[in-house]
Amino acid sequence: MEDLFLHLVNLDDSFWRISRDELVLKWVTGGPVLDVGCGVGGTTKSLLENGFDTYSIDSSKKACNLVSKINPQTRCVDITAVDERKFPKFKAIILLDVLEHIQDDKKALESVYALLARGGRVVISVPYHNMLWNKTDKYHYRRYSRRQLKKILEETGFTVKTMRFWNMLSLAPLLLSKACGFEVSHKKIAHSPLNSVLKWYFLRFENRVHVPIGSQLFCLAEKSHQKN
Repeated sequence: MEDLFLHLVNLDDSFWRISRDELVLKWVTGGPVLDVGCGVGGTTKSLLENGFDTYSIDSSKKACNLVSKINPQTRCVDITAVDERKFPKFKAIILLDVLEHIQDDKKALESVYALLARGGRVVISVPYHNMLWNKTDKYHYRRYSRRQLKKILEETGFTVKTMRFWNMLSLAPLLLSKACGFEVSHKKIAHSPLNSVLKWYFLRFENRVHVPIGSQLFCLAEKSHQKN
């Protein structure tokens, strides 16, 4: 996972992270909040800057050592093995581009469910549909259809409140990369003048409307009842 960590460092100031966080923060209404798979801490930083009581977890010691410098409430633990007794009940739990990296995604969501207070929210972003599978997915176990994501959330006990597409612009490059066998370099985009243009596009347009299709799914679900 060393390569993945370096990949995240290179994307910390990218249009992807900044635009994604701006969209997700609209769904977080109170704390405490848990940032699952905190990576290099970009989303944790956004939550702290917006005044949320924030906890951060990651299975990577290197990631946790880095994030603990900005958030003392950082712990190195895998979400599938977390001890709920060692955490408060959360009002919101965020998994941004995390679930697809976990082999047992159902177990991860069961842990999230246990950590949430009644009425608490889970905010999830995942890559959309296996038809878009390409070399960019080298760290992933799967992509999700709308039906698959809704099904696994409901089986875990969540009520899906809303689900939307995101990143319509990436569809053509991803399909081309799949057909031609090359990898779309997020690192190169993040370090190019195009990064600023894409930030403007997402913050001014796509984060404000529901596009009909995209390479990502964003979902808001709620723990609205106790499972039997």
